[in-house]
Amino acid sequence: MRALQRRTRVAIVKYAIRGDRERLGMLRPLGDTLVLNGLRWADEIRDVERGIAPAPADVDEKELAAALELVDALTADKLDDVPDLTDHYAQALAALVDTKMHDRELARPSELQRAEFVDLSGR
Repeated sequence: MRALQRRTRVAIVKYAIRGDRERLGMLRPLGDTLVLNGLRWADEIRDVERGIAPAPADVDEKELAAALELVDALTADKLDDVPDLTDHYAQALAALVDTKMHDRELARPSELQRAEFVDLSGR
């Protein structure tokens, strides 16, 4: 870390999270801490010059006013003001680790715990 700080450099690294695939990242010092920023592989980036980006939408003033009102209504000055800002994945993982560590039986998900599929496309 001190070598990166002294040279004012960052390290480009490969890492894995959740075991799904290898990811690209930038490791950089920040004070006494190393910070990992996720980067994208070249095949994960759309080439907007080739017309892959969606066409701009026509938004009239009434729609824009409604969108601005929504943004203002949902804006919070502090993260403490945001309700239910919880990492449910981390909580579930911690509960799973605790269950395994204490040799307890894993609970099977009930029908009520399963999320209901909603088709947003309207088909």
